[in-house]
Amino acid sequence: MPKKIIHRMGDAEAALMVLPVSNALLTCKSAGQRAVLRRRVQESHKKCRTQRVGAVAVEMAIVLPLLLVLVFGIIEFGRAMMVQQILVNTAREAARRAVVPGATDEQVHGIIASYLESAGIGEYEAHIELDGVRHPFNANGSSGSEFANLINSAQHRTKIGIDLSVLHSDVAWGPMYLIAGDRKLSAIVLMRKE
Repeated sequence: MPKKIIHRMGDAEAALMVLPVSNALLTCKSAGQRAVLRRRVQESHKKCRTQRVGAVAVEMAIVLPLLLVLVFGIIEFGRAMMVQQILVNTAREAARRAVVPGATDEQVHGIIASYLESAGIGEYEAHIELDGVRHPFNANGSSGSEFANLINSAQHRTKIGIDLSVLHSDVAWGPMYLIAGDRKLSAIVLMRKE
């Protein structure tokens, strides 16, 4: 691109429109003309910067809520996976204890309570399955005992299952409990009595 020599102030204003900034500054003959050009370029950049700040604020207002929903969603999903794994581990340990000869309902319930309390889960439902029939832990409330001694009386090779469930809203960390409603996280482990 050939260099254009600027002789008058009118030409300097026209050069700002036609030439790139670096060429406009190099083609001026006198220092005064260069100062005028530099000042006008700085003013146009300043105006552009203030307009850009407004655009950044609008972009942030649009993107920030979406980003926060995404981050909190990831945290809540991770928490749900963690609680699900805790339930599976607890049910497996309790079922393993239940199938050993001499195990009692009280021992199995103690394992469940200790595992879930150490994980910070206070509200849960626990059931025992014997050959597919589901019983709550307090199935024999009429006898005055908390436990029905179902595991004690189970025969050899009986399928014993431990069924644990917890409401997602009881274990949610963030505001997702509002969305979770009555959804449950649960785990069932079946083993045969030894």
